[in-house]
Amino acid sequence: MPEIGEIARIVHYLHQHLVGKTLALVKAQRDENVFGKVGTSATEFEKALTGKKVLDARQQGKYFWLEVENMCNIWFALDRMSPWPSKSHTSDALSSIPAFSYSNRNRLLTPCIFFSSSNRTQLRLSLDIPSSRLVMSSPPHPLFHFGMAGWWKIRDHETAYYKPTKPATEPTAWPPKYWKFALGTSSSSDVSLTEHAFVDFRRFGRIRLIDCPASEMRHVSPLAENGPDPVVDRDVLTEEWLVRKLQSKHVPVKALLLDQGNISGIGNWVGDELLYDAKIHPEQYSDTLTAAQMSQLHRSIRYVCSTAVELRAESERFPETWLFKYRWGKGKKDDPKMLPNGERIKFLTVGGRTSAIVPSVQRKTGEVAKDVADDEAEEKKPTRKKKGKDEESEEEEEEADGAEVGKNSSGKRKKKSQEKPKGEDENKPSRSTKKRAVKKEEKEDVVAVKTPGQQQPASDLSTDQLPERKKAKATSPEKKPSKRQKAAANQEPASVKPEPKEESNVGRRRSARVSGGAAAK
Repeated sequence: MPEIGEIARIVHYLHQHLVGKTLALVKAQRDENVFGKVGTSATEFEKALTGKKVLDARQQGKYFWLEVENMCNIWFALDRMSPWPSKSHTSDALSSIPAFSYSNRNRLLTPCIFFSSSNRTQLRLSLDIPSSRLVMSSPPHPLFHFGMAGWWKIRDHETAYYKPTKPATEPTAWPPKYWKFALGTSSSSDVSLTEHAFVDFRRFGRIRLIDCPASEMRHVSPLAENGPDPVVDRDVLTEEWLVRKLQSKHVPVKALLLDQGNISGIGNWVGDELLYDAKIHPEQYSDTLTAAQMSQLHRSIRYVCSTAVELRAESERFPETWLFKYRWGKGKKDDPKMLPNGERIKFLTVGGRTSAIVPSVQRKTGEVAKDVADDEAEEKKPTRKKKGKDEESEEEEEEADGAEVGKNSSGKRKKKSQEKPKGEDENKPSRSTKKRAVKKEEKEDVVAVKTPGQQQPASDLSTDQLPERKKAKATSPEKKPSKRQKAAANQEPASVKPEPKEESNVGRRRSARVSGGAAAK
């Protein structure tokens, strides 16, 4: 996401190529995310900006906006005058109007179009006065936020803060891919025509129209809800202000810095950089920092943010000692993250963002949100023995049993009142286990009855003769066979009644039916 340095870069290019020019052409594409989610539409954006002159471009953290004004056209009626009045007549006519006084020295009013009728000549005058000389700002003013991947492009000018991996071999199409709006300025003898475009392929950017005077932009939503800018508001973001802010919250210091409601413009890489410069662990709670740490953090915020703005986020010009130079490419093989002095870079998640830290430098001096071992502790940590298959299978069974504790057949947890007391026999089979045992016994009885003489019952088959899916069950310990099963295995007469089973009444009835059928045959 573009942060304070990247936004300062765009504002710099806007001052060079857009401020002072009139927007002759404004085209916007309908996008319910970029425009719609903040109460704007492409049609409203086009209507609000077409024909306006850009007076200034300003920034607060990750937001930036344009101050615009209308070219004010004033119509006067000059009776019984020639179609082309002289300069003296024009001056006299304008000086009679109390709201304005014509001055050739300031050249504030310039005649541009004349109309004549039967007895009346109309003179159209264009009023073009900068806001510093006469307040003429004409809201709404456009306010922009790049989101995760938005950017501002200028035709025939490279605005990117990084060098592309592959140089462009063909001329870039215009408007560029993923454009949300395109601007075209008017051309004149002293002002060159330029074309601009706002692009955002992930559609997390936001474009608003703020209906207020330009001087009040920072006092209305959403800018009013954002904290001070570390560069623009140096007189607000003092050391005393930062100490009060840190001590008023009990959150990881990195999460506090990323919250734009506290400080504007600090994003993920800027936050990591200034915490590395201040030698503070990102997970340490903000209200546990010492006075020396808070003082150093204030200096680091000013140093990192002002440097990023001055260099306009050109990473090639960043100091070689910065963490930014070595933090990228996480997870790549044969590319260990390490500083030139040999100190390792590690990654952890703080405030929902991946944070780069140097554990040997950013040590924990107070309570932290999550205990993360540094390099030295990890090197001294004993290696854990690999578990055998038997131990792993036992643990898996224990985990599976533990997962079923307190659950009923629908998968929901039982109430405490329904749990079995500790004294109850834990080895007692459940109802479903009994039903499966009865079905298995019935199947074995049928096999024994249908196969005369030399057929072995299924219960006496070896594990090699059983199907693969039944081998595991066959090898597990089972209950001793009942007398009825022994009789069937030894080919005893069918008239011998089996012992009644204790497990289930259903089992006794079904066993009796099977025995009766065998006797009849």
